[in-house]
Amino acid sequence: MDIEQTKKMNFMIRELTRTGSCKNFDDALAMAGNIYEGGMPDSHTSLVVTEESERVRELVDQRIRHHLSSLDSLKEAANKNADFRENVSGELKRLWAAIDLLKQEAPKPQQRPAEIESTAAVEQPQPVEQKVQLRLPQEEKQAPAPHPKAGNYNSNDVSLDKFFYFGTGPKK
Repeated sequence: MDIEQTKKMNFMIRELTRTGSCKNFDDALAMAGNIYEGGMPDSHTSLVVTEESERVRELVDQRIRHHLSSLDSLKEAANKNADFRENVSGELKRLWAAIDLLKQEAPKPQQRPAEIESTAAVEQPQPVEQKVQLRLPQEEKQAPAPHPKAGNYNSNDVSLDKFFYFGTGPKK
């Protein structure tokens, strides 16, 4: 046996023990030898493989049943979503039809907007002028005194001599 064949045998033995096809190293060695040489595995190893394959089939069947039940629940949820979507789209169509109906029933203005504004401007200024005339005398009475922060100040109020001492005599 050369090195390549030995590597292949070792790999096969590891895989047989890792997957659970063989319970120990000796069984894996015997089975790998039979498989590698092209011969059939003996009855003991085939019995172990058959038991393992039955367990694997049971696990696979169990998982398939689980996934099928999940698939059924997903189908039900998809059907509920489709029904909800149909209900919402029907409701939207009904609302759009109601909006269109209201647009058609809405009274159309008989006058142009410029004419409406001009008539409103002619009618309203008289009462507004009276109110303004009443308010003007009150505002004149309440006029506040000028304040330096508002810009009402004299140049003497902000003279540099008042703020800085230049050293030529007593401060005024």
